[in-house]
Order: sequence, then structure tokens, then C-alpha cells
Amino acid sequence: MDEFNKKKILTSLYNDIIARDISSRFGVSYEIAGKICQLMITNCAGEYSFNSIAKAAHIAVETAQKYIDYLNESLLIMDLSLYSHKLKTQFKQNKKTYTVDTGLRNSVSFRFAPDMGKLAENMVFLELKRSGDDVYYWKSKGGFEVDFVIKRGHQIHTLLQVSWDVRNEKTRLREERSLCHACKEFGITSAMILSEINEEIVRRDGITVTYYPLWKWLLRI
Repeated sequence: MDEFNKKKILTSLYNDIIARDISSRFGVSYEIAGKICQLMITNCAGEYSFNSIAKAAHIAVETAQKYIDYLNESLLIMDLSLYSHKLKTQFKQNKKTYTVDTGLRNSVSFRFAPDMGKLAENMVFLELKRSGDDVYYWKSKGGFEVDFVIKRGHQIHTLLQVSWDVRNEKTRLREERSLCHACKEFGITSAMILSEINEEIVRRDGITVTYYPLWKWLLRI
């Protein structure tokens, strides 16, 4: 099947989900639901706030929150919370959003160029959710960020960064420094960066950072 017909089928499926699983089910506007969903899935792997979505969709903040809840219930998107020792902080901070179906996302999102970095991060998120572990993202007051913090029981088990293209030295330095800060915050000594093809181990500031190809990680090789 050619790309045009694939996109046509996926777009039709997407419109049916918006109409049946959100608009009809919850008795809300099809147009607003579609607009907010497009905003959310275009921004997959990105942070959002209810205020920013409300402003973009020209609706009240409370209305935006309800529609985003509907999208989550319909499994079009899934949210990821910031890791914090304080539950109140987790609730107050921005969440990140991911799409459950990247095919639907690619068919209806508003983008000008391929964005393999976001899609790679989205794939990792879905795989982590299947594992059943508690998953969060992390951000420091100094601006350092880690894509995924995996918690098992009461302990932080793994820190994962997803960076599709790490050929640029500035990119490598940024990702490694973020992981090192997070490792010291959580009292662990190693972390991993998932990328397209890189496979190596580096030491920085007493922390072991392993670069590993995403495809191998997904296949558990």
C-alpha cells in the first residue's frame, strides 16, 4: 500500500476515534477534541501545561484539563509525570505527553520535517510502560533533564536518556552532564543513552554512561 492510502486510512481511523470515543462518549465538541488532540500528539515527547493548551485552543483552563483527561481515557495519549519526592510537586509540575500509536500521530500531526528523536523517545516510553515499572521524567532547578527515571519499589533503578543523533560533541556533553547530575541526585553510579547506532562506554565525573543502540535495547540484545 502506498503512503497516500496509508495516511488516508489512518486519518479516517483517527477521526472515528475522536467522534466515537471522545465526542459521542463524553458529549463534547468534536472540533475542540480534534484540535487539542492534534496539539498534544504533534508535541509528543514534549512538556505541556493546561494553561498552554487552553491558550492555544482558545478555551478555559478547566475545559482543557477535561479534554486532556478524555484523550488519556481514550488511549490516544499517555502522560508522564515529573519525578519528585513530594507528591504535591508531581501534581503541580508540567507533564510530558506521548502518543499510543505513532502511525496515527504521523498521519495527523502538524510538522514540517521528520522528527526521529521524538519518535525514538516515544518508542522507549511505550516499552517502559509495558514493563510495569514506575516511570517518570526528571528536571533539576539548574535546567538539567533526564527523559526517563525508572523506579522499582522504593529505589531508583535506571536513568535513561534518548538522543537519536549523538555525533555532535555538544549534544553528547549535554546528555552526559544531565545524566551525571541525576545520578548524583539519586545516589546511583551508572546510566544509559539510547541512540541510533552508538555503542560505547564513557566515564564522566565518576559516573559510567553507556551508549547503546535503541534497536538492540528494544530487542533486549
